[in-house]
Amino acid sequence: MNKKFYKQKIKGIDLLRLLLLIVVVFLWLGGSSQVMATATATATATVTATTDTAADVEFNPRYVIEGVECEGNKKTKCPVISHEYYQSVGENVDFDEIQNAKLRLDARGLFDDVDISLKKGSLRGNVIVVIKVEEGTDIKFALNAGYGRGYEIRKKYFEDNKKMEKTYEGTYLEGKVSDLNFLGKGKILSATVLVSSSKSYPNDYYVNKLRYTNVSPSVLYTDPHLLDSKKWFLNFGLGSYYSKYRVDGYIRGASELGLTNNFELGWRFADFSYISLEQNLQWVHRISRVGQGIYFHYGWNSENDHIIPTEGSVLSTGVKLYDNYMRYFKIGKYLDIYSNYIKHHALNQTNILSFQFANNFSLRYFEGGDTHDEIELMPSLGCKYTNIFKRDFGESAEFKSAAWYINPTLRFNITNTGRTTREWRPTSYALDGGIIMDTSSWTVKLSLMLELSYPQYI
Repeated sequence: MNKKFYKQKIKGIDLLRLLLLIVVVFLWLGGSSQVMATATATATATVTATTDTAADVEFNPRYVIEGVECEGNKKTKCPVISHEYYQSVGENVDFDEIQNAKLRLDARGLFDDVDISLKKGSLRGNVIVVIKVEEGTDIKFALNAGYGRGYEIRKKYFEDNKKMEKTYEGTYLEGKVSDLNFLGKGKILSATVLVSSSKSYPNDYYVNKLRYTNVSPSVLYTDPHLLDSKKWFLNFGLGSYYSKYRVDGYIRGASELGLTNNFELGWRFADFSYISLEQNLQWVHRISRVGQGIYFHYGWNSENDHIIPTEGSVLSTGVKLYDNYMRYFKIGKYLDIYSNYIKHHALNQTNILSFQFANNFSLRYFEGGDTHDEIELMPSLGCKYTNIFKRDFGESAEFKSAAWYINPTLRFNITNTGRTTREWRPTSYALDGGIIMDTSSWTVKLSLMLELSYPQYI
């Protein structure tokens, strides 16, 4: 073989091998690029996912509760404080519940300041809920006093002109002392004495003036955490009353002595809601009989303060399930429902508007006789304005808070008793106002009320 040709052939083979090598390298590099691109995309996705997870952790962390601790409590046992925090060990932290627990603790009136924070637990992802409180005074005194007067625009049977006449006037004075931390266990024991006096003036139905005086002492025991539970509660009250009244021109005077007892068992759920069953007993010595009433209640209370609230709402409803107080009317069927709703709206730190709606509905069926069904509906609307002119901005402040308020209310009375041919359905315009002063050890409330009613005879 020609040596020159051999060299050319070798060069051709080498060139072919080189071309094959270039193709292989190109294919390998192309595949590697795809792999790298895939790997880069995967890595980018991983980083993105990691970033998203970090963002989620930052804005919606999931911490497991390892325990609950109390700080600053010297007189109050820790369970009294921790029971107002509804979460348990092993649950994920709910930051809304932390705010709700702070609100519930503030509303108890036991503490001057409450703060809830988290600290690291023994394991990664675990936290300990720390509730720090500044204890206040356990014993609190309250004094309530008020005066009210009512007028009515009347039209006599034989008169064409209407005129305003006084219908009633009354005063009351109430003194109360409460131990908000009875035996250091968060139970509440309170004693109250109420003294009231009123006068009812003659109208189209009554021709004599009625003078009425009442003295009512009572004791109430409240267990917010029955049997060391978080959500069961108990109210138990004992009371008595002494009444003396006189009807001018008819009876010179009479008196009445009675004893009362109420027992309420309830359960709290959700954030601030509750249901309860209540039994009331009343014994009247003059007629020597015991009356009994049983009620079912539902409602909620998210007020940030029970003395001068600035935010939150209150709903209380109830249905009378059983009643034998009025058994001498021979009531066979009845339905009594009450409801009351208040919503507080803070215009700013010192001005509060509270919108109110209340309603009482009664339906009774009288067996036998000429008397037919009795229907009574009494709705009312109100808008209360409160101005807080003193706030506790420091330890040296004399008042925790002090405010004055004014509350116009419109009431309707829609009734159909069937007892007379002329039905009395008054529309009432009421205006009450007063001043409230609250400190760590006492509360004073003074109020005045004026009411004007316009009866409609049908």
